[in-house]
Amino acid sequence: MTPRQFELLYKAKVEGTGQIKYIKDNDSNLFLDSRDIVRLMEEQREAARRRMISSGKWTEAESEDRMQDLLKEISKEVPTDYDEKRMKREFRNLLDLMTKVQNPQKLFEKEYHFDEGLGQSLKDHVEELKATFPDL
Repeated sequence: MTPRQFELLYKAKVEGTGQIKYIKDNDSNLFLDSRDIVRLMEEQREAARRRMISSGKWTEAESEDRMQDLLKEISKEVPTDYDEKRMKREFRNLLDLMTKVQNPQKLFEKEYHFDEGLGQSLKDHVEELKATFPDL
């Protein structure tokens, strides 16, 4: 496994090979499993490249370049760490909003100001509203 592959799997920056050996010794099963995952992914990539060559869509000479282009397109669709953090933050904000809104009627509530200077007393206005909207 290359240091770059290790960085991608463990999402950690590695300076030199000493840290890789230290982590491998501490958790060798996880390291070996991760190495197997990388190997299997490389085999899938090679199998896909061979399928495209055998189907006649790609030639042998251009297959590596076309595979790299295909992998770049696929990697654009995969969310980055920043995108994942942003989606989690937006989801938490949505959950906070939904906990504040306890029922559907609160969505439609608005702050209401009444001005008695318009010719109607507050008591009369409340009685009129109760008559018009008996459910309130």
